[in-house]
Amino acid sequence: YVRSAVTKGSLRAYSEVQACDVYIICVPTPLCENVEIATPNIEYVKDAAHGIAAHIKKGDIVILESTSPVGTTEVVQEILQNNGIDISEIFLAYCPERVLPGKIMSELVENDRIVGGINAKSSSEVASFYRTFVKGNVFETEAKVAEMCKLT
Repeated sequence: YVRSAVTKGSLRAYSEVQACDVYIICVPTPLCENVEIATPNIEYVKDAAHGIAAHIKKGDIVILESTSPVGTTEVVQEILQNNGIDISEIFLAYCPERVLPGKIMSELVENDRIVGGINAKSSSEVASFYRTFVKGNVFETEAKVAEMCKLT
């Protein structure tokens, strides 16, 4: 499905969760207002994790792409676990979004990607998913490393 959507040049965003095999969380992380130190607000990420939890089944892939502070993938992991998801039966990773407005479809395919899983199995499985449509290199690492790569 992803390959055909990229080939056609159209992706869909859903406000209601659809049952599927791959869940990509790509939501805004605006800065919190009225704080002394600028801090990203990850409430949309948390809401998305809660929203998909009821639909996740064994073997599914969950990817966080939102620009997030280091450790946010662990927050998603905790939310899923608290909703009864056996983390050992799914693949969870962070893969930062790397696109510019107006060039999204070409950059989804051409750009290199870095995939940081919560474990090596997740890194490998999620990287394999991206390799089905990414022509650039797909590098595998840990979640915190991938999160830091986006921020730097």
